[in-house]
Amino acid sequence: MKIVFAGFGTVVKNVVTLLLKRELSRSLPFKVVAIVDSRGAAISREGLDLAEATAWKEAHGIISRWTKYGLFDTATTDILEEVSPDFLVETTPTNIDDGEPGPPNISSALSRGIDVITRAVDLKYIQ
Repeated sequence: MKIVFAGFGTVVKNVVTLLLKRELSRSLPFKVVAIVDSRGAAISREGLDLAEATAWKEAHGIISRWTKYGLFDTATTDILEEVSPDFLVETTPTNIDDGEPGPPNISSALSRGIDVITRAVDLKYIQ
């Protein structure tokens, strides 16, 4: 199972911490193939090392600067097309006026048959 994280803030970092603490990444058949933040993404078809990704984000602030995997100025919708994940975990910050950037990411994922995990606040903006 391939997963994309859109947003790498507190929510996703806590999910990653939980996965690492319980060693679920070793016992469950999944890999995180992309992490997208406000400036770009980190991508690996073989799967990103979650501990290394968290350490990189903490040290450098922007996941797209990750030397091995970083891509600048790329959108979540482009990443979904490129890596064809099974799940999108959408936790990007929400603009209260229009819900951006989450709704286009969610719509794009659903139109591709990708399951989505998100916060309820994003659902009010989905058409």
